[in-house]
Amino acid sequence: MPRRRRRRTSLGAIAFLAIVASAASSGASSPPGKSPPVLRTPPSIAGVAVEGKTLTADPGEWSGRVKKYAFYWARCDAGGGACSPISGARGVTFLLSATDVGKTLRVTVIATNKNGSTVATSAPSGVVASAPAPPPPPPALAPPPPAPPETVLTSVVCGATGTASCRDGNNNGGESILVTYSITNADSAEIQLGAGQPWKPLGASPAGSWVDASCSAITISVRAKRSSDGAVDASPASQALTVTPYGGCASPPPPPPPAPTTDVPPPPTDVLAKSGFEAAVSLAPNDDWNDWQWLSGVDQATGFDWTNKHLWGSPWPWGVLSIVCGSSPCPTGIPSDYVTSTIETVTGYNGQSTRALKLHSKKPNPNLCCQQVGFGNAQLDLSSSLSRDYYMRARWKVNPDMQTQATSLGTAYWRQTWVYKTANRNRIQVDIANHPGYVHWYVQSDDFGASASGVPTIYWAEDTRVGVPTDRWFTIEIAYHRAPDSTGRFFLGVDGRTVVDHRGPTMGSALWEEVNNVAHAEVYTANKLPGYLLVDDLEVRNGPPCATLPCAGPQ
Repeated sequence: MPRRRRRRTSLGAIAFLAIVASAASSGASSPPGKSPPVLRTPPSIAGVAVEGKTLTADPGEWSGRVKKYAFYWARCDAGGGACSPISGARGVTFLLSATDVGKTLRVTVIATNKNGSTVATSAPSGVVASAPAPPPPPPALAPPPPAPPETVLTSVVCGATGTASCRDGNNNGGESILVTYSITNADSAEIQLGAGQPWKPLGASPAGSWVDASCSAITISVRAKRSSDGAVDASPASQALTVTPYGGCASPPPPPPPAPTTDVPPPPTDVLAKSGFEAAVSLAPNDDWNDWQWLSGVDQATGFDWTNKHLWGSPWPWGVLSIVCGSSPCPTGIPSDYVTSTIETVTGYNGQSTRALKLHSKKPNPNLCCQQVGFGNAQLDLSSSLSRDYYMRARWKVNPDMQTQATSLGTAYWRQTWVYKTANRNRIQVDIANHPGYVHWYVQSDDFGASASGVPTIYWAEDTRVGVPTDRWFTIEIAYHRAPDSTGRFFLGVDGRTVVDHRGPTMGSALWEEVNNVAHAEVYTANKLPGYLLVDDLEVRNGPPCATLPCAGPQ
């Protein structure tokens, strides 16, 4: 007799086909507490039957302390019949795909407790619709109209005269000119002090500029500059005005006395330090976050002994103090990631190779406080009055991007380059500021926060508006005489030109205090921007080596 073929059915199909028998097989005749779960409300399906949407199964309501539910999804025809189990679809939710379009879905729920299981099924879902077509892409945007050209309005005037011609009021060939300007379709402005001179950033209107007119007229030009929209104007609009000497310089002023070619020979003990950091001079490595690097060796050019010649009774030698952490936790990495002090071979002021001390703040640290690297002396003898007279001259060179950094911060930019402090109540500092829109020298005497309110008392300050050279070496001279009366003096000179010559008390409010530490050169800024200072041909004395300041350049 022929053999009958056995039909194979999956477990999912068996579970689904058993739905119709679920109510009858619930064990209604079993004694209380011994029955499988009993269906009260059939399972249901929630959600929108659209391709790409998700359907969610509700197991229904049961009695008999259900311990778990199992879900089995089936795909049926549009009328809810001819259902087939969907492989792997055994979760509470089911994501509709293109296969389900035109079909309905059912879910089979198996409720289980310790006495057995009961199976129930849901009514069919709605017929699954196709996903709506995506909206058409938006129309292409029309290209923006060309940016209007930069313009400078014709309100460029000199000071309060309202004219396009200025006069050198004191007939000395140099005058502080107040330029008023207005621009449109631009971000900022630049100024040119004389034909062929470099263009420099000009601050907010009005802005002061130093003009060296000599006895000839000089033309000042202001032009617009734009950067925010990337536009570049090959011929930016400009406006010019002319500065003429007072009275046409009919009686030219006498020329200034020539700078002395040599210094008055000082007493041998007057020289406190003199070195170009040449061969045999070395600087200890920087291996701590807040510590000194000591200079040592004898300069072969000048004979100065960095190892044994201490300043004003200090037990410590000359050195460089680096501060990265202050009182804050130190950052990750090593100290030289943030600051370094080295003696390097560089191109000197005359284009020749030379060795120079480089003070370098390399990158900001994450602490709230500042970051500094300064060359100087500390632990000075506070019982000695030797520190009341001081003179220093050297050749300096700053990082050439200083003006760009200052422009990015506006008037918040400052950088300290030289300072002395007493033990508690007096400081004089030489800073670089950016108040009128370009880097310039700023000198201040204060008590650096020693007052009861914690706010520094400023004894005097001079915001010079004299620009700092950022593209070359320059000579700097600093001298002071500490006194409580009119004999006191503080002097700052750059390239043989007087920048500050303050006369009067220079000891602050604590006349009994002597200088405790001095930084002859430093890079110190709360902005913690990268920057460096090169120092060469340093000379420190107990007073100027010439009769009249400024003296000649380093010898």
